[in-house]
Amino acid sequence: MRASRSALVSLIALAASAGFSVCLAHGEGYDEKKNQKAVSNIWWNNPRLVEQLALTAEQRGKMDHLLIDNLNPRESDQNEMRSLWNEFSAAMSNGQYESADIFRQRIVDQGSDAVDSQLSLMIATVKVLSDKQREQLLKERPRIFSALWIREATPGAMLKNTRRQKPDRSE
Repeated sequence: MRASRSALVSLIALAASAGFSVCLAHGEGYDEKKNQKAVSNIWWNNPRLVEQLALTAEQRGKMDHLLIDNLNPRESDQNEMRSLWNEFSAAMSNGQYESADIFRQRIVDQGSDAVDSQLSLMIATVKVLSDKQREQLLKERPRIFSALWIREATPGAMLKNTRRQKPDRSE
C-alpha cells in the first residue's frame, strides 16, 4: 500500500513539473474551442516535429482522437475531488479520523484513476508511431516520457482551486 501511495506522489510531482498544458474534453464543461487549442498545442501537431518524424495526417488524426477521448479531468471530476477534499478536511478538523481515512482513500483512488488515464493515453498514442518515428521522437524530445502530458488532469491540479474553509465543528 505504501509503495502505491509513494508512486502516486511521484507521479503527481512529475505532473507538476510537466511543460505541457491542455484543456477539458467531452462531458460536462465540453468546449470545442478548448479542445481545438489542446489538439493544436500537443507535441505531435508541432510543425517541426511533424516534419522531423514524417507524421502522416492519418497518424495525427488518430492521436488527436485519442487525446480528445482521454482528456481528463472533466468538470464533474474536478468538483468531486474538491468535494472529497473538503469532506476530508472537515473530518480531520472534527477529529473524525475514521471518516477522514475513508475520504483519504477515495481521494487517492480518484487521483490514481486520473494518472492511469494519462499513462494509457501516452501508451496508446506512441503505439500509433512506427519504431523509426519513436526513435526519432526520443532524439528530438528525450524527456517526452518523463512527465505527464496533461497537467490539468493531475490530482494536484484538480485540487488547486480548493479553498480553505472554516471547519464545521457542529458534528
